[in-house]
Amino acid sequence: PGRLTYVAHWDGEVERVPFWPALDAAAVSLYPMLGDSAATADLRREIARATDRLLGQAPPGMPLWIAELGLRSADGA
Repeated sequence: PGRLTYVAHWDGEVERVPFWPALDAAAVSLYPMLGDSAATADLRREIARATDRLLGQAPPGMPLWIAELGLRSADGA
């Protein structure tokens, strides 16, 4: 019982998973690139851009869950 999903890597794996039809939802880990600036507006804009791209890759009619959201803690991430 319950829902079943798989968490794909955000960098294009969503469109390569062959077994989405066997699952209840598509899920993805989201690690957007931020560039040199960590300003809040830049962060929001980059997350929105990455999310829009992922929604375009998700299976039609299937919910897309963000299962993990993160930012690398390395300099220049």
